[in-house]
Amino acid sequence: MIDNRIYTIINQLVNDAARKKQRNIVPEIYNDIPTKPPIKILRGLRGIGKTTSLLQLTKIYGEKEKSFYLSADWPQIRRSTLYEYAVELIEKGFKMLFIDEIHTYPEWENEIKAIVDQFPVIKLLVSGSAPVVFRGDRREKIYEWGPMSFSEYLHLKDDIKIESDEEWKSIDKSTSLIAPYYPDIEGWFSDYLKIGGFPFSLEYSYDDSIETIYTVIKQSIEKDAATILKLSSQKIMAMERLLYFVATSSPGELSINSLSKNLGVSKIIVDEIIDALEQMKILRSLKPDASGASLIRGEPKILFSHPNLRFSICEKLGVKPEIGSIREELVLFGLEQRGYKIFTVKGFKKNPDYVIKKNNTSTVIEIGGAGKTGAQLKGFQDSIVIKGNQLISLLLI
Repeated sequence: MIDNRIYTIINQLVNDAARKKQRNIVPEIYNDIPTKPPIKILRGLRGIGKTTSLLQLTKIYGEKEKSFYLSADWPQIRRSTLYEYAVELIEKGFKMLFIDEIHTYPEWENEIKAIVDQFPVIKLLVSGSAPVVFRGDRREKIYEWGPMSFSEYLHLKDDIKIESDEEWKSIDKSTSLIAPYYPDIEGWFSDYLKIGGFPFSLEYSYDDSIETIYTVIKQSIEKDAATILKLSSQKIMAMERLLYFVATSSPGELSINSLSKNLGVSKIIVDEIIDALEQMKILRSLKPDASGASLIRGEPKILFSHPNLRFSICEKLGVKPEIGSIREELVLFGLEQRGYKIFTVKGFKKNPDYVIKKNNTSTVIEIGGAGKTGAQLKGFQDSIVIKGNQLISLLLI
């Protein structure tokens, strides 16, 4: 069933990927492979380097144990079954299988579980570009994977290693941290916030990167939302229009009521669309720091999960993205990467931007440009204004 042509193609793919720099998650996964559970799942947005990383892992782990890479969307596999391919490889002595694009295979959950049940010697690492299909159970470990941080972008782009611990909380410490890299770091950061979250930006031109990011969004909608979530054509059209609204809006000016009116669909459909876009890692919907009725009635704040997505849509529309939205998306992405839970703040005359929580501590934050003051933070014991170089420092993760 597996002929020499397949081996030749895979060897070429593996060797090509091995020549590229590795994303930070590759060594982490490599060290985790021998541990339980036997099934590891790598899920995340399209275009963030999952295929390249699986091929790199096939190469480096293959030096330790006999490993094989295949993609579940290959026609050769569709002519038989994933299970049959796995059995043949196991019988040939392979003990580690890296399976890409697993979400395209209809019965993938049943078949990979049958493989590990019947062949305890085998370990599987599967990946897919549709986060909505991966739920996980006790026999699976899920790696959530998103766009690159600014620190990872610099490392892969120019082999520059610079990371921030807690410096981002202070404007003076942030400035001292990045001072040795002036004036270049401002240009690098400008490139990063437009296209640098995606690894292909390291090789593509600006225009090609913008086009590819836009394609990532379109494919997520047309393939994931339409074929996996089974959304109707009406909802798909409303989803595309909603993204245009969000991309051209300031933070906080959208509401479920206004979106429902402008999109011409019910509030229930708007909620469903936003939830789907959150699952696909395109949007971020933030709820108030509240409970009970206050939480239910509170309007969510809707932003993109990374500003690269906003830039690509605005470029297509021929409009300039709103700088306040870009700042907030960068800050929220950085805070999420650092393990913070993030909520909006309601119930004050002048609401601060967000409250962030980690290790049983809460901090209120305000985000702005160089002239931003802490006026909205008066009365809050633990608070931070994030501006200027702090924003750069926060993304150096």
